[in-house]
Amino acid sequence: MRKRSSRQRGTAARSHATRSRPRLEAVLEKRIAPLSQWLAQHAPYCAADQAHLDEGTRERAYWHYGYVVALTDVREVLRNGRHLPPRVPRD
Repeated sequence: MRKRSSRQRGTAARSHATRSRPRLEAVLEKRIAPLSQWLAQHAPYCAADQAHLDEGTRERAYWHYGYVVALTDVREVLRNGRHLPPRVPRD
């Protein structure tokens, strides 16, 4: 069996990424929409306050935690192609 060159592997990876992009965008939109709605209803001040920028605060820790969770979710979709259940806060 003949090995593929790094150029061929790179082309294959880009092709896979291009095919999975619409699916990834759809998965992200399914997560973004309900969370945006929840934030608008329960914490509309968040965008203006930007409390997560204050060093040493709980808000900053939770912001970073949420960011890591989001990145982990995107990685799972890219690796496995599976859709994750939405994480919408409970009222």
